[in-house]
Amino acid sequence: MKKFLKSGWFKFIILILVIIAISTAFYFKEDVPQTYRTASVTRGNIESSVEGSGAISSSESRKVYSKVSSEVLSVLHKEGDFVKEGEALVTLDSSTLDSSIDSQKIAIEQANLSIQNINKQIADLTIVANSAGYVSNLTIGEGSYITTSMQVCDIVEEGQYEIVLPFGYSEVNKIQIGNSAKIQLIENFATLDGVVTKVSEMRKLATGSSQVVDVTIKVSTSGYSLAGAQGKGEIIVNGTRQGSTSSGTFKMVSSNVVRAKSTGTVEKLNVYEGKYVNVGDVVAVLSNEDLNSSLKNARLTLQNLNTQYASIKDQLDNYTIKAPLSGTITAQSITNGDMIAAGTPILTISNKDLLEFKIPVDELDIAKLNYDEEVRVTIDALEETQDAPIQGKITKLPLEGTSTAGVTEYFVTVQIPGDENIRISMNANAKIITHSQKDVLMVPVDSVTKENGDSYVTVVLEDGTTERKLVELGERNVSYVEIKSGLSEGEKVVIPQISDSYSWF
Repeated sequence: MKKFLKSGWFKFIILILVIIAISTAFYFKEDVPQTYRTASVTRGNIESSVEGSGAISSSESRKVYSKVSSEVLSVLHKEGDFVKEGEALVTLDSSTLDSSIDSQKIAIEQANLSIQNINKQIADLTIVANSAGYVSNLTIGEGSYITTSMQVCDIVEEGQYEIVLPFGYSEVNKIQIGNSAKIQLIENFATLDGVVTKVSEMRKLATGSSQVVDVTIKVSTSGYSLAGAQGKGEIIVNGTRQGSTSSGTFKMVSSNVVRAKSTGTVEKLNVYEGKYVNVGDVVAVLSNEDLNSSLKNARLTLQNLNTQYASIKDQLDNYTIKAPLSGTITAQSITNGDMIAAGTPILTISNKDLLEFKIPVDELDIAKLNYDEEVRVTIDALEETQDAPIQGKITKLPLEGTSTAGVTEYFVTVQIPGDENIRISMNANAKIITHSQKDVLMVPVDSVTKENGDSYVTVVLEDGTTERKLVELGERNVSYVEIKSGLSEGEKVVIPQISDSYSWF
């Protein structure tokens, strides 16, 4: 017997028994009464949410830049002021531009005058009668080239003739303009009535060294011509007849000379010698291609000047910087007298009625969110929002995310209404409910284990022992998971200790 106890077989049998004992102890450990951390299967609401934080900014915020380099004349508002869209914020020195505008105005005025002058010359290519009467002394024909001020013709009055007769100097001082006169035609001794229209103040020597003065007498006819006829006359002065010392020759009374007012070639002639015309009748039409070309060039010049003027005038608007939107000036960096360069940011305007912040959302959660979805917002600096969250909404869901260390996040924009207590750059927290289940069975998330794709919980039985059960899961959040089947309300489940060496995790 002693030999057997000392033999290797005995030691081998002892080793086998120890192994069996240890294995049995572990196998039946579930049935050994012991204390567990447990939780009851309860009914309640499970909310799934996406949460995140970010710094508050304005939904509408615009930096205002100077478009020109100039000196600041006046800053009309200070930081913190509310301004309306289009309201003047800053005025800059525009004196240099003002000089350019004045010069441009003068150039435009000169161009307009040039066009007016050319148009007048073109209008004057049509020569018209300046009085009614007969055409006389016509000097042009079709094809003639005439220049400005050149005499085209005379227009004489109908039935109006005059004769110049000499009267003795000693008697002429009695003769006055308007005195009646009688003219006797030498050819047929006919007598015509006339009126003195001119009395010369110059004496002339006549036959026998006598002195005479010329007197002009006007005679009207009923349409027949007296041109070239000779006659002698007498003037009745205070009942006394004063006779001319010699005869004279009748000629037409020339009422007006028609002259060219422009230069050109006669394209059409509408009159002839002796033709009767009324005031405004076309005498001739000239052509001048140079004037047409000059007019076209002058109009192009004016158009170019107007374009330049409009461009310069538009630049003038840049010297009064206006608010691009209604809002509050949240930053300002200039004062009166500063010299600023084009492109310099001078202030920032923010619409504090609409605020926003961005939260990072994991790529696994981004598909759960929608535009205009409601968001519960709390602000760290405003304790009252912890109990009464601000109602916000999602306004932007980016299509492109940011990847870091293999994890992709999308920065979702949440908009909230403005409030006098909310300041830009405060930290805000967003909670977006993605799913909500009401009155469902649920257990702590930590009580569930996974094995080969199935879910299990360990239930504490009435006798204190435990039993592993297969369960069907539903919605979950960070703390709880919905139990669709496998458990009943009131049952107790084991929450495994991470330190347990026999844990099924």
